[in-house]
Amino acid sequence: MRWRDAPPPGSVLYVSFGTNGMLRAEHMLELAAALESSGRSFVWKIKPPADEPGHDHHHHNNDSWLPEGFEERVSILAHPSTAAFLSHCGWNSALESLAHGVPIIGWPLAAEQWYNAMVLENLGACVEVARGSGDGTVVGRRRVAEVVETVMGDTAKGRDMRRRVQELRRVMLDAWSDDGGSSIEASQAFLEAMKLK
Repeated sequence: MRWRDAPPPGSVLYVSFGTNGMLRAEHMLELAAALESSGRSFVWKIKPPADEPGHDHHHHNNDSWLPEGFEERVSILAHPSTAAFLSHCGWNSALESLAHGVPIIGWPLAAEQWYNAMVLENLGACVEVARGSGDGTVVGRRRVAEVVETVMGDTAKGRDMRRRVQELRRVMLDAWSDDGGSSIEASQAFLEAMKLK
């Protein structure tokens, strides 16, 4: 946590695949190689690979009134150092990223996440880097590193995404203030509306 105060603004990539999202060991290796070769600072919330023993599906935190990991995600996403979020594109994660104006690098693992990634790409807030984590999933470290550089670097696409997520953030904040702050309903309604366009 102390380390997070040191990096310059907009320089760190946050990587998390949500509560249940697990990658196969081979995909974790590719992602690790890509992150290392990108030369960018990153925070990666690691879970054991899906094809290894020892991952526990029954672990829940006691704050059942909050989504699991919510406070940790929000504090990292809200931190000015955070430049992009490599995410499985779960709905809660996507909302939190947009609410903090952080562009998304999408690696959706499940069907509804593929759809979310498509919606987010259409909004100009996301670039999908890979899909799924099954046997047939092809993940190239070069592709991952390229996308990280495109989104986080001083590129036309990166600048455009940063502008778009700030616009979306303003739309969400306006929606929240208009309805007296029932933020989750407002953001759900906003994104449902966007989905239907």
